[in-house]
Amino acid sequence: MASPVAAQLEYCKAAANISDLDEDLMLEIISRLVIKHMVSCKSVSKLWYRLISDVCIPRITTLSPVSSIIYNVLPLGETDQIGPWSFESIAKSTSTTTYLEDCFIGNNTLPFRPSPNDFLDCCNGLLLFVDPSSRQYYVCNPSTQQYHVFPEPPFDDSPKCGGALMFEPDSPNVSEPGYKVVTISRSPPRFYFFSLSFLPGGWYVYTLCFEPAILEASWNPRYVCFNGILHCLSVSGHLLKFNVKGLLSCFKATKLPEIVSRDLPIGCLGVSCGNLHYSRSDQSSMMVWMLKVESADEWVLKHTICLQIFDQHPLCSNLLGSSWFSVFAFHPSSDMLIIGAENGIFCYDPNTKRLERSCSLRENKSICNGNHLVFPYSIKLTPLDASVQRMIDERRNNW
Repeated sequence: MASPVAAQLEYCKAAANISDLDEDLMLEIISRLVIKHMVSCKSVSKLWYRLISDVCIPRITTLSPVSSIIYNVLPLGETDQIGPWSFESIAKSTSTTTYLEDCFIGNNTLPFRPSPNDFLDCCNGLLLFVDPSSRQYYVCNPSTQQYHVFPEPPFDDSPKCGGALMFEPDSPNVSEPGYKVVTISRSPPRFYFFSLSFLPGGWYVYTLCFEPAILEASWNPRYVCFNGILHCLSVSGHLLKFNVKGLLSCFKATKLPEIVSRDLPIGCLGVSCGNLHYSRSDQSSMMVWMLKVESADEWVLKHTICLQIFDQHPLCSNLLGSSWFSVFAFHPSSDMLIIGAENGIFCYDPNTKRLERSCSLRENKSICNGNHLVFPYSIKLTPLDASVQRMIDERRNNW
């Protein structure tokens, strides 16, 4: 009796072409393609389009809700600048570090070679860069190696750098499709917003309406998009919300948990399991809260983690005595926390107490501003121009 492998080879020889193979074997072949090539193969035939769109892409994105970590590295002891960006793959089933490197060095993906300061944000598989020479913003999808350029803000007093990206393709609470670029000026206090989904489309400007004490306080440079609203932390002890829908705007400040002291470091903000989460560490513990929007923005303490368990863990024995662990990012679909110290990043499950090392740095290197310069990266295989084209089509229909 022929072996299963031999029988499969005979079956392949008998097939006139690849389309004659059964769907299971075709899926096995297609799933081994490089991500970029897999996406482009959707145009081969209706069958391929269906298999890739309905099976391959959902399988990849479901198995790897976080495939890599993007983090910033500096020489040990330096804290007043941004260093080169590094990438660590944490998903066993896929590796996206090569695609990320192409974006950050401007190799085939972006039309310019970005410096470390030119990378601004990462949101649901898309990256945001700014070219300081032209003041143009670039949204890039490393998985498909595509980019889209946004025009320079037309306002004379608009900031020359800085920005955030809003992209929530799977959120049921977001009515406006596509991705949006935001940049904020503190002096004057203005909110600049680019969206093709507004009519007539383009850049819009809004005056920020916060109390003087909030405007004068330092803000965490990391912005988090959730339910179509942009959020950031202020050392005044507030969570700031920037909500723009249509041509209307609403800016709101919600107090952080009372236990949080009003100073730096302010902590880490992120989205996990469909809720906004906040974490702050002191010298003895790491605390995680969840924001209950339906209860008038009530903070609910979810985890209190004693830092002593990390000091005693064998995986942390080479961290140069750095015991101040804190949350660097939140896993989008589980309770797992991406935590770290000065020279190491780990994945920690507070429910099972399981700790896994993601990366360790050399003795002369340290992680720069882990609370806001560590980004979880997820694969997004939808072609970048699909969102733009969908918005253009909707605008044309409205006309």
